[in-house]
Amino acid sequence: MIYFASDFHLGYPDYEKSRKREQAIVKWLDFISRDAQQVHLVGDIFDFWFEWKRVVPKYFVRFLGKLAQMSDAGIEIHFYVGNHDVWTFGYLEKEIGMKIHRNREVQSILGHSFFIEHGDQTPYESAVYKFMTWLFRNRLAQFVYSRFLHPDFASYLAQRFSSRRNREEEIMAYQGHSERQVKYVRWLKQQGFDAEFYVFGHRHLAYIEQVDGSQMILLGHWFGGFNTYAEFDGSQMKIKQFKDS
Repeated sequence: MIYFASDFHLGYPDYEKSRKREQAIVKWLDFISRDAQQVHLVGDIFDFWFEWKRVVPKYFVRFLGKLAQMSDAGIEIHFYVGNHDVWTFGYLEKEIGMKIHRNREVQSILGHSFFIEHGDQTPYESAVYKFMTWLFRNRLAQFVYSRFLHPDFASYLAQRFSSRRNREEEIMAYQGHSERQVKYVRWLKQQGFDAEFYVFGHRHLAYIEQVDGSQMILLGHWFGGFNTYAEFDGSQMKIKQFKDS
């Protein structure tokens, strides 16, 4: 079985709530470990993540430990950078065994074609958002951020000014044919990224839609017990909800 989840936003909004969410996620990982071949974590897994040369955020130990255990057992762990956790530079690959995905690609999973991405890189974002995305991914900006700010202060700044759009209290209703991700799928097809399944996070909605002969899957989020994920059995994608009880 192949599993997909996104938008854990570990670290948000405070330690206590994040820790409770982390416990639910670890239970889910333990639950799917019985038959998982691959786990795809589709961005914004952390609300803030930055790897300095010798320093990483000190939280999320149980989550990372569980992923390492799964990886050691032969389960493939795939991580797709989101707008909140784009700054991974080798630690997760080395210590956890994750495969990090940064660029657009169509990949084959159990004989079917998948396009998987966090979903924040559509051509329909605002100019301000595009600029911020460019800045976050700029190597010079990353160098300055890592070398000239103390990690405590840098972490505080990132968490203080982290975008809060589309959180559990601000989720926009599904927009149908006007939905940005629907238009994005059509744009991707025009660019040659043709796939049977398109899997996105970012929108904090759980939804499956047919788009021009393909399936688009929005994975939802893990706030307030929503806890949605998708599973692929080799032929069908299904959205499910993990009951933390």
